[in-house]
Formats: sequence, C-alpha cells, structure tokens
Amino acid sequence: MKNYEYPGAIHIHSTYSDGTSTIEDIAKDAKRAGLRWIIITDHNTLEGLDNGREGYYEDLCVMVGLEISPEEGNHYLAFDIKENINHEQPAQNYIKEVNDQGGFGFIAHPDEMGGRDNPYPPLRWDDWDINGFQGIEIWNFMSDWVDTLTTKNKIKKFLYPVESLHGPTAKTITWWDKLNNQNNKIVPAIAGLDEHCFRYNYIGLNLKVFPYYKTFKTLLNYIQIDDFLSNDFETAKKQIYKAIKSGNNIMINNKLGNYSGTVFTATKRDLNQKYVKSTAGEILEIENDFIIDIETPQPSEIKLFHNGKEIKSEMTRHLKFKSNEPGSYRFEAFKNGKHWILSNPIKVIKAND
Repeated sequence: MKNYEYPGAIHIHSTYSDGTSTIEDIAKDAKRAGLRWIIITDHNTLEGLDNGREGYYEDLCVMVGLEISPEEGNHYLAFDIKENINHEQPAQNYIKEVNDQGGFGFIAHPDEMGGRDNPYPPLRWDDWDINGFQGIEIWNFMSDWVDTLTTKNKIKKFLYPVESLHGPTAKTITWWDKLNNQNNKIVPAIAGLDEHCFRYNYIGLNLKVFPYYKTFKTLLNYIQIDDFLSNDFETAKKQIYKAIKSGNNIMINNKLGNYSGTVFTATKRDLNQKYVKSTAGEILEIENDFIIDIETPQPSEIKLFHNGKEIKSEMTRHLKFKSNEPGSYRFEAFKNGKHWILSNPIKVIKAND
C-alpha cells in the first residue's frame, strides 16, 4: 500500500524540438501550477539531458526522456535512457534498444482518429501485436482535442479546449484490458499532455495556444510511492520512474475536479486477521473474500471493471464491492458524462498461484 502521492505531467516538448519554451521556463510554469514532477520528451533528441537540464528546479523534479517519432506514426515515449535512439527503424527495434539501455517505454497516442475533418494527419500505432513495451499512453490531450477539430467548431475548441475532451478511445481501452488479462503482470497506463504551446500570429497578435501553465492543470498523473519524494534528484528520479513503470499512478482530468481525497484500494484480512491493502499497480494475494473501495472527492458516476467488463456503476462518492474473484480490477469516474479519473489496475490473485 502506497502512502504518499505527488502530481506530475508527462509528454512535454521544449525548444529542443518543436515546443516553444525552454525547459527552465517550462519548469517555472509547472511549479506555478502546483506540480511536483514533469517529464520532458522532445522528438528524436536528448539534448535536454545532454545539456544538463535534468534536476530539481526548487521543489520540482524535472526528468528528460525521449519521444521516438517516426514521421508517419508509431511514436514511443522512452524513459530513463542515456543515449539517443534512431527513429528510422522498425518499432520492434527501437523498443528493444530502449530496453537494452535499461530504460522503459510507453506507446504514445496509439489510436488517433482516421478520416479527420481537419488538415492534421493522425499519428497512429500500426502494430497492435508488438511486444517488449512496458505501457500505453492511454489518454493524450492533443490527440483527444484534434481528433474532432473541424472548421465549424475550431473557434470554440481553441477557446475552450478542455471542455471538448472525450477521454481514451474504446479501442485503446479494449487493447489495454486485453493486455492486463493475459497473465498476472500489470501493463500500466499514463495520461500524456503532448504539450508544445503552439504560437500563432493573428492580425498582428502573437497568440499562445495551449499555454504550458494552463495545460499543466489538465491531464495529470498522481504517482503513489512508499515514502516522501526525496530531495536528492537521482533518488527522486528512481522513485518516480518506478511508480510509472509499475502503474502506481492514477490519471485525472484536473479541470473537472481536484484529485485530493481519491481512494482506490483492495483490502483483505490475512490468516492472522490483519488487514492488507493494495492500490493501483499492486498485486493482492487472496485466500477468500476482499473489498474494493473507491472514493472520489465529489459525487461522480463511478464504474468498476473486472477483466475489462463493467461490473458495477453508481452515482456516488464512495463505492464498495465485495468479491472473491481473482482478476484485474480498475475504475473510471465520470462527471457530466466526461472522463474524470482513471485508475491503473489492482491485480488480484489466489495465494500460491
């Protein structure tokens, strides 16, 4: 059971690729937005790492990863690596290279919409039988936003970008659930911003679209760790990467409501009648019954899933569910019909399995 939670953001671009702010300025915006950690993932370059931009910026932990970005799709978020990786090769090859460096990776925006009514071509993942990756960016802010951008709605979507978010696609969630049903291993998910802070000149005005500070208040990941986040950068980096790789994070659209007070646990009594709890990304070994507890800060439509199938839905702040069935349990919470909170799974297994 993890005792400490820290908000952060993943998939951010700086001036080292096609972002519009330096890492130093991005860090200032992230800190002002209340984040405790961020991961920069510039396209096909580790210049930010090579130039010493990783580290603590006051109490904000800034890490530098890589978005391996072939021109037509199959983008891959690589974390905890030291050397750049050639993007002009088959996806299976660069996944292996990330693993060979001792890093880990998440498939980026796998299911962007085809047939868009706008000039932006989808960047999709084309091999859903690939292996060797550690997780999936299940919800990408920019993909969600641009998928339904049209000439008719563009002004509204630029003025109110968060209000137009829909949540992960059904295809991506189905794939994710399938992967988590295959064995007792947890395949984690993250929410990504894909933040660039685009700038446009409109009738002489220099406009920022999706400013870093405002975007840092939208799709966040709250990691859950065993101890306080260390003041030593290298130790903190290991804590954060371990949480992400293990699925010890809960994803939230923070604009729909604050995370504070969110609970997701599976609790059993062991043979000595002591309570044992697990949370997102953890495995609970059971002998008989256990209880799933879900709490959200405000009332919401909470949906509990077992092996990808919805087993309970309730408009409430606190959902309880008793079971003795092993499998993968996760939840989604909705406000006003929109995705608000998504958990990584708790894997429940029979003792000695």
